[in-house]
Amino acid sequence: MNFNHNANFLIEIDGIATASIQSITVPEVGYNVLMAGRSGNRPDIKLTGKKNVSEGSIEKLVSSTLPDSPIWALFSANESGLTEVYKKDVILVELGVNKQPINRFMLEGFFISNIAGTEYDTRGDNNSLTLRNITFQVDDYIPL
Repeated sequence: MNFNHNANFLIEIDGIATASIQSITVPEVGYNVLMAGRSGNRPDIKLTGKKNVSEGSIEKLVSSTLPDSPIWALFSANESGLTEVYKKDVILVELGVNKQPINRFMLEGFFISNIAGTEYDTRGDNNSLTLRNITFQVDDYIPL
């Protein structure tokens, strides 16, 4: 099985393709609904409120062609406590069947909040692969 063929997303950090992604849960984006009361028994008026953006998650193959170190470096930058160091504006690129970009999204204020590995065992058929499960936070999710 060619797992690189199944990686239909890339993450670009500072213009460099950093991670080949097997699966992604993009952040959910929505607005709070505010209710403005009206006099008498008339229904309230609904107004848009503050924009909310949830966390997202990535499952990525530890690739032999793209190093894993930029992901770990970005995660380790959290220790600085300085948003200008650990937060990045990241581009999520969706690839078509010919591996050419078809959609791009800005993950504004991206930082990694959790990295988990999966169990693997190479004693059997040597087809076990290492995957990273990455949870990330963003300030905004914007189609480009």
